Amino acid sequence: MSSRASKRQSVVQADQPELDRQVAALQHLDTCCKEICSGCKTACQSLKKCAPAEWELVMGLMQHSDQFPELQACLDQWQGLVRAKELAYDQLANHITRFVAKPMAQLQRIQPCVARQVKRRERKQSEEASLESNLAKEEAKSGTAGSRTGKRLATLAYLRRDLESTKSQLAQLNEALLTDLQALQAARPDYARPCVRALAQAEAQHFDQLAQLCARVSDCFAAEEDFICLTADSYAEMTKDRLKQIRALSIVADTTDS
Repeated sequence: MSSRASKRQSVVQADQPELDRQVAALQHLDTCCKEICSGCKTACQSLKKCAPAEWELVMGLMQHSDQFPELQACLDQWQGLVRAKELAYDQLANHITRFVAKPMAQLQRIQPCVARQVKRRERKQSEEASLESNLAKEEAKSGTAGSRTGKRLATLAYLRRDLESTKSQLAQLNEALLTDLQALQAARPDYARPCVRALAQAEAQHFDQLAQLCARVSDCFAAEEDFICLTADSYAEMTKDRLKQIRALSIVADTTDS
């Protein structure tokens, strides 16, 4: 084996653990991409269920609006709100698909390409091991008396030459694979950052839009004397007080809290 080939082989052996680590990291990246895509699908499905669920609630109130005639204007406004929110939910689902799911799916497509190179490397390693085994056997045979025939010497020369060529090819393959895998690892944050940033901005716009839409319904009560921005607990207390007033009526005086 030439000194250059020997040096290259020593470098390959030194880089082997790092190469294995990079291959494992890529496999983990592929798993992460699959999980992210699955999460995006679940999120989109959940978003598409929001508007229909709220629509069912509004329709229930609308069907019995004769019980709350003062709320008719609010319910009419809310009905339009649900339609607008349905579009907003669809838009956010589309953004999740566009900004996260598709980029992650596209990143997954490099995995088969890298896997083919890894398989090629494994085949070359098997070829190297087979040649080393055959060479060792031939060298053992040639060590016996009277066995160093011209044919055997030619076979030894062929095996050594073929082994050196295989080791050189394997070293080049390992070097290229390691360089590309390291570059891929380094590129991951820059690839993911715009995806997450775009989704964060889409989320902010989505909820800002929903807040503006909900404000239209809330404005229906702006003319009421006691209209103020209360917390959820304050509204719960207000409802509780109203219920006490109703229960104070003589016809329901025997009603107990449930």
